Amino acid sequence: MAQWYVKKLSRLTQVSVKTLYHYESIGLLKPSMRLDNGYRVYTDLI
Repeated sequence: MAQWYVKKLSRLTQVSVKTLYHYESIGLLKPSMRLDNGYRVYTDLI
């Protein structure tokens, strides 16, 4: 299972971090987990 922080996901998808946050706010994208420090972690699991 691969894991990415939002910045790495942004680079891989060529979508800005701001856009990824917007997608999350409207329900199109959901992080797999949030760490205690607030970091979003995304995985390749659906």
